[in-house]
Amino acid sequence: MRALLPIRDAVAIVCSVLLGLVPGLPLNAADLNFTRIEYPNILATDIPQRHPNARPQRQDYTRGDVPGSISAGRQKLKARSSARAGHYTYTQVDVPGAVFTGLFAINSSGQTVGLYVDASNATHAFLRNVDGSIVTIDYPGAIFIAANGINSQGDVVGRWDDASGFTHSFLRTSQGSITSFDPLAPCVVTTQASAAHGINDRGDIVGRCFDVSGKELGWFLRHDGSFAVLDDPSFHSSDGWAIDNSMMVVGDYSDTDDFVHGFTWTEANGFATLDFEDNISGLRAINQRGDMSGIYFDGFTLHGFLRVRNGLEVTIDPPGSIETDTVVVNNSRAVAGAYLDGDFNGHGYIAVSTLAAGQ
Repeated sequence: MRALLPIRDAVAIVCSVLLGLVPGLPLNAADLNFTRIEYPNILATDIPQRHPNARPQRQDYTRGDVPGSISAGRQKLKARSSARAGHYTYTQVDVPGAVFTGLFAINSSGQTVGLYVDASNATHAFLRNVDGSIVTIDYPGAIFIAANGINSQGDVVGRWDDASGFTHSFLRTSQGSITSFDPLAPCVVTTQASAAHGINDRGDIVGRCFDVSGKELGWFLRHDGSFAVLDDPSFHSSDGWAIDNSMMVVGDYSDTDDFVHGFTWTEANGFATLDFEDNISGLRAINQRGDMSGIYFDGFTLHGFLRVRNGLEVTIDPPGSIETDTVVVNNSRAVAGAYLDGDFNGHGYIAVSTLAAGQ
């Protein structure tokens, strides 16, 4: 896998971040044409403490990044025979000079964010504007950084790792100012892959952290500063990936058998499980129409899927891909993500659906 292996691992991390199901799914980027319950809320006010056993080392996203099991209503997508390939025009996205590119979120105007690895094997977060221009996002002193979510205003959230290997979240406003933050207790600052994953237009943010025991937890930071953990006693782990403006959260959790499931969560109705054809699954995005996208593992490789609000389900696999690591959808049903080609090179992609607007 050449010098791309570590990139693939990082992407897999991103992918698993995006997928939230198979522990650490690899990501990639590419130019293609097709024609991302709150069990009893835990409100925390304590300042996070560094994990006493944390080791100072770099942590990239890995296949074990996402978990999940749920004792809530379970909705299954239709049988495999009913799921068809989506009709899209794909555009491959590669940052000039990068050896790896992955897209992890797309907003209503078509701006995308993700990460790329340069020729010296250094990672950078980036924002891609609709005209194709690239804005690199780096945090001072970071040894790893990835942009995971973007809202309609252009505010970006993601993860950065400091020189000691401890992971943190960041918020970059549309004006370009960047602020580092860490989720509140029971989350702790650790070298495990904590990250902010999604942000809505209200400024509510969701992500993943770890408690002092090392358990992975989804979290929800409201725009008013209140904080809650997204967890259930039946979960082995949980991860929040995206949030819409009505505050529905999507993500994934692992059960006691470490099988990863997709979930939706609202304050009123709690958790509901959503798996693609009973496969290991993870939801990565939800738009304002109620369409959801994510990834699933068929026992051999990763694939993407889109579930339209009216119940139509389609698979998303860029042409020439051997693994689809991320699928995120915006309000226009454009999708973006990352994939690996036959040579294990990672690319980003943006795809425009040919589905009728009313579907």
